[in-house]
Amino acid sequence: MRILSIGLVGCLFVVGCKEGGGSSAVAKVDASPLDPACPGYILCGGDIVGTWHLTAVCPPPMRESSGCQQGEIQFDVSALNELDEYTSDGTLQSQASGEFTQTIRYTKGCLQGDAGIVASCADIETNLRRSNYQGEFEPNKLTAVDCASDLTGGCVCVQTFAETSTASRTLNYAKNGGALSLRYEDGGGQSEEYCVSGNTLAVQELFAPGHILVYTRAP
Repeated sequence: MRILSIGLVGCLFVVGCKEGGGSSAVAKVDASPLDPACPGYILCGGDIVGTWHLTAVCPPPMRESSGCQQGEIQFDVSALNELDEYTSDGTLQSQASGEFTQTIRYTKGCLQGDAGIVASCADIETNLRRSNYQGEFEPNKLTAVDCASDLTGGCVCVQTFAETSTASRTLNYAKNGGALSLRYEDGGGQSEEYCVSGNTLAVQELFAPGHILVYTRAP
């Protein structure tokens, strides 16, 4: 369920990183940053009432610090069933089941660099396995990690997460034009922007500009 900041990724796993895994095989993942399903984002608002099925997640631009670029380059949510239902009274019911993968890329500058940055893809994979990071949709369990060198000398890591709860979560929402404010049961919240175009809903999380969730209206 879409509540966890993806900005945690880089500095959790690269020692010495400042904000602004274990295979010798060459990774076969294309490092191009955007999935073809990701639309150009335009803030437009619209009628969000209805039930929406998550179909794609577009990663934000990679982050850079001290010559190290890192960030998600691909999400695969084809095996994740997330439904978000917005009602006319300002309630959002969110439910998810299944699993998803996210692919993270670390450039060559993240390895054997200054300030104690990790020395190998194996180090990154070890840190990923040891961390408590829960990926993009919480709550879930990390079930697999595979890191390998890519053709540029950096690392590409693929993580698989399984949803650990299928219980529906209730949130409150308020919208103003294209702005969307979410309030959680624990009192926390976050701000988003959205655009409804036909049967497609695009949501951009403001804590990660360029990170867009794409939904299709459910029958």
